[in-house]
Amino acid sequence: MDFSTIHPLKRPINVTDYDVYHVTGGAKISFEKGSLVVGLQYSKGSDTNITQLANIDPQPNENLTFPPLQGPLKNELDAYYNSFALIFGLYIHL
Repeated sequence: MDFSTIHPLKRPINVTDYDVYHVTGGAKISFEKGSLVVGLQYSKGSDTNITQLANIDPQPNENLTFPPLQGPLKNELDAYYNSFALIFGLYIHL
């Protein structure tokens, strides 16, 4: 999907634009009546300098130009994604 034409502040919150990379490995053990498969997957992704959804600076503005959570948005948000998955399969010959 291409979200390049959508204004960053009108983009759905749950949409990310960073790539997720996967490394997967496993083993298969065969026996007379079937097979057993076991595997592990690691996934990683990240992005930096994302525009904030709200300015959550805890320091109040001295002249109260901007109300809380409504100040200028900055590119200070970083997102990191890490995941492990266990894969298990059993195949039985009938």
